Amino acid sequence: LFSCALTFDKLEDLNGLSLVIGLSIIKTLEKLGYKNLNIKWPNDIYLNKKKICGIIVETKFFNKQLVVIVGVGINVLNFDFSRVTNNNVSSLEENEMRNTVINRRVLLTHIIKDIKSYVNKFKCESLLPFIDEFESKDLFANQIVQAFSGKNSVFGRNIGITNEGYLKLLDSFGNELI
Repeated sequence: LFSCALTFDKLEDLNGLSLVIGLSIIKTLEKLGYKNLNIKWPNDIYLNKKKICGIIVETKFFNKQLVVIVGVGINVLNFDFSRVTNNNVSSLEENEMRNTVINRRVLLTHIIKDIKSYVNKFKCESLLPFIDEFESKDLFANQIVQAFSGKNSVFGRNIGITNEGYLKLLDSFGNELI
């Protein structure tokens, strides 16, 4: 749907940014009447348990300034996703209950407004004020998940996120993993 550039002072300030962007998009979609929205750590949005949006965050230094490029892809139009995926993907149009045409310009205007608001708060207050909101929208809250780090993977019960936005898991021995 779009990309935008943001500036930050240092890399450490970015911890949890993709989660904040995701929460702002969920807020927008809820205001537009969509329900049953969740976020899958760290960067996907689901509607009725099917993926409708992905977020990518890339960093670059430009003239000694940390620039963050945020890309947001939202499946707006209906498409037969079963031909190309495992059928766990959907679109806004497929879930549209009001029988109206989705105006991308209006959608984009609302999303950008909410992203600005959330990012400004994030820059001032870090991820802390968003943790409860994330945990209320976490698609796999309290479920057994598999997390990957490089070539390694680990299974555990999803017990939320840290103040820095890292996934917290509880392994079968009761150890907390981050």
